[in-house]
Amino acid sequence: MEIVEAISVRQVDQQTIDTLKDLLNKAVSGELRSIMYVDKYRDGKCGHGWAGQPDMQMIGELENVKFNIFSMMYFPTQEE
Repeated sequence: MEIVEAISVRQVDQQTIDTLKDLLNKAVSGELRSIMYVDKYRDGKCGHGWAGQPDMQMIGELENVKFNIFSMMYFPTQEE
C-alpha cells in the first residue's frame, strides 16, 4: 500500500512579497527609517501597526493612499 502525503497548496501574492523584500532591503541599508502599515490575512482578518517614528507627513500620505484606493474601487479607469 502506497501512502501519499497531502501537499499544501498556498497561494502567495508575489507583489506583496516583492514589496516587502524591497522595503526590508531599504531598512537594512538604513534608507527606510519608519513604516506604517495595514495587513490582511488569508482568513480575512486585518491588522495595522507601525515601526520607527511616524510623523504628520506620513499621516498625510496615508490619506492619499486611502483616496487612491477609493478612487480605484468606485471610479475605475475605463480602457477602450
